[in-house]
Amino acid sequence: MDEPRRSGTVLKVVLIIITIIAVVAAVAMGLLFYNAKSSVDSFRERNDALSDELKKAQAQLAQIDTERADYEQQITSLTQQLQDAQEQLELMVPPVNDPDNPDANQPSGGNALIDLSNNKDLAVKPTSFFDAGVDYTVSVKGLNVRSGPGTTYKALASINQNSTVTAYAEDDDWLLISYKDNAYGWVKSSFVTKK
Repeated sequence: MDEPRRSGTVLKVVLIIITIIAVVAAVAMGLLFYNAKSSVDSFRERNDALSDELKKAQAQLAQIDTERADYEQQITSLTQQLQDAQEQLELMVPPVNDPDNPDANQPSGGNALIDLSNNKDLAVKPTSFFDAGVDYTVSVKGLNVRSGPGTTYKALASINQNSTVTAYAEDDDWLLISYKDNAYGWVKSSFVTKK
């Protein structure tokens, strides 16, 4: 009779051990499930946050693209305005001295205030002109009008004191003036007074 009782005790011990193992396994599985669920929830939250940041970045990128397109349009418009202004300036101002193109050094009638293209008397023609003619009064008797800005140039005419002349260009201390219809020459600026 000892044998069955012993067997029953062993069976009880085995059942208790199996129960303990089952409880421990259930607790471990619960902990694993809880940790896995927490990890998944954490990854979902992180994913949602990254998705929100991505949407914001995409919105900012779209705004930057719009602003860039606006700036490009403004640059195109300003470039066109600059080209138009340069074309208008070229019509108003004669070309600058160009050693590779001597013909460009002589002002043409379309670019200057006055037309000197057919003037044979002038030895030196200006490369730039005033925006408008400026009136001066001759302050000396018998002012010499010369073919160039200097006393070594040929005298073309003499102008009486108190006469009015109109200046169109300047070279150092010499002025290009008109002294009669379509006649031009250079006079020393110290011998005339601005009106």
